[in-house]
Amino acid sequence: SQESGMDVPSTSIRWKESAASVATSQGYQAMSLVGMEGMKPAKYAQADDILESIEEEALSRNTEFVFRLLKNI
Repeated sequence: SQESGMDVPSTSIRWKESAASVATSQGYQAMSLVGMEGMKPAKYAQADDILESIEEEALSRNTEFVFRLLKNI
């Protein structure tokens, strides 16, 4: 994205409410940052949503992205 300097794909998750969808339905600006696996949030509230599933390199990349994004808000 332009704000972070990183290439970030986007999608809409219309089949499930999120904190962002609840906020925007009330007139607030919001966004959710989630990793996607196909058309659903990756491992979100699934049986494989466990600590051992976290990849250190992915966590590092995602942390860098969030810091870049926050610096530009």
